[in-house]
Amino acid sequence: MYEIEQEVERPTDPLFSQRMKIIEAQARDYALRLYVGEIRAVEYEIESSGDPTYKFDIVDEGHRFKIEVNAITGKVIEVHVED
Repeated sequence: MYEIEQEVERPTDPLFSQRMKIIEAQARDYALRLYVGEIRAVEYEIESSGDPTYKFDIVDEGHRFKIEVNAITGKVIEVHVED
């Protein structure tokens, strides 16, 4: 399965900000409620549907999670565990 998405440098990029309804602080809270740990990095992406998403790298006691949060709805849409 291939996923086509476009990464932007910051959430103020017009491709991201014009549809965004959830600010990064809210998205961080949603991700950390599900996966407690330290956020080490965040990426801003535009999905093939045009939806902006935040992708957080969360580290917790040897586990690394990639959590993707929809910036329109605030829903966690993807989780990857990288051990």
